[in-house]
Amino acid sequence: MSESAVLKLICANQGSIRVAELEANGCFDDVRRIISNREKFVCCRSGGEQKVVAKTELRLCKAKVCQGCNNLHLCRKFLLGSCPGCQFSHHLTSDHNMKMLGQHGLQDLDRTELCMLLLQNDNFLLPPICFHYNNGGGPFGWCQDGDSCTKLHICEKHLQGYCQCHRAHDFHDPQPLKTLQARGVPSWLFGFLKTVYINKRVLRSHDDDLHCAFICVPLDKTEICFHFLNGDCKHGEKCPRAHNKLPYRWEVRQGQQWTALTDSEEIERDYCNPKKTYSRGVEPVCFDTMTRGLRAARRLSTASSVLHPDFVLTTKWLWYWEDEFGNWNQYASADHKVASISSAELEQRYLKDDKAVVEFTAGFQKYSLSFQDMIQTNKHYGTKRLVRRRPVFVSSADAEKAKARYHRSPLTDQIICVHSYPVYF
Repeated sequence: MSESAVLKLICANQGSIRVAELEANGCFDDVRRIISNREKFVCCRSGGEQKVVAKTELRLCKAKVCQGCNNLHLCRKFLLGSCPGCQFSHHLTSDHNMKMLGQHGLQDLDRTELCMLLLQNDNFLLPPICFHYNNGGGPFGWCQDGDSCTKLHICEKHLQGYCQCHRAHDFHDPQPLKTLQARGVPSWLFGFLKTVYINKRVLRSHDDDLHCAFICVPLDKTEICFHFLNGDCKHGEKCPRAHNKLPYRWEVRQGQQWTALTDSEEIERDYCNPKKTYSRGVEPVCFDTMTRGLRAARRLSTASSVLHPDFVLTTKWLWYWEDEFGNWNQYASADHKVASISSAELEQRYLKDDKAVVEFTAGFQKYSLSFQDMIQTNKHYGTKRLVRRRPVFVSSADAEKAKARYHRSPLTDQIICVHSYPVYF
């Protein structure tokens, strides 16, 4: 897979994509080499998984009359797909623009893909989020301009995850809608704006060198090698996956390094319980923010069992929703068979596209589940429920028993022979 192909795939996926999805589409070594280019890609962690965000230095020219520059000569509204015709250039393939696109390696992008890339990189295209609106009490926070503010009155916490505060969470709310329309942002883009602003935040954090919560490749190993767990990893220190005695490891960031926690198994036991948002102990890990005290925390694990069903000690993920009594129920479990979709099916859909919205039924009711927000919505009543994705707990004793069964199995040689090693090798 070439760099231009990787970039095109990311831009077609709203400007960011899971690294695992990229690896599934191409050779592991090629993908890792390509996304290590800091001029075009920024890697981060989101929802416990590694993602890559597309980056570019190319911008739109803001001058009405330009005698020649290194920016694109293109109508902003045309780029956004909303200009009926004006004096500015609508020719993406003009000699000047093709030269600029070629210099930045963007010549293979179509207009929509280029639009997604520039939206998250060029601050000229979208209004910034109002800092004062997001601080202080009252309907406008500290913002003295109120509804006439030219910045976006949208909740920043909502962009980072689920939030139930009084601030605006919908780009169709009156002030955000008016502000976006004033900047010529068409309604078809509204569904992508949350992802765009999340990506903008990642890129800004990277540029400011404040990305203590973001993990860059290839300096880091963020997945545990299940071949090492089974005693048959052939790569030693050159293995692109972390070597660990358990199929998971909890770490905290200390300076520029990640340090393993000695109580990983106890933290994991709590994390596997969907009711819990904190681990036990003197200094608990907050699972919602992935922090321990003031430090960033993270969880490493083996690949999902959905990706490698024939291998032992992969990670089995279960999906839960919270009912009105605060109980967490597994999808299509023995106690809740009524749902038309199971944890395994949700996991498959999630690994395919973690920004998707999944439709399913339970009894006579229809629901939608947003992976990005981790919210389940009743389509008739509008009732919203929290959703959590948690792994099945594997103790040290469980891991040792699984290893023993693996080595005793007469199918071991057959499995290794038939399936060989996953694509990342």
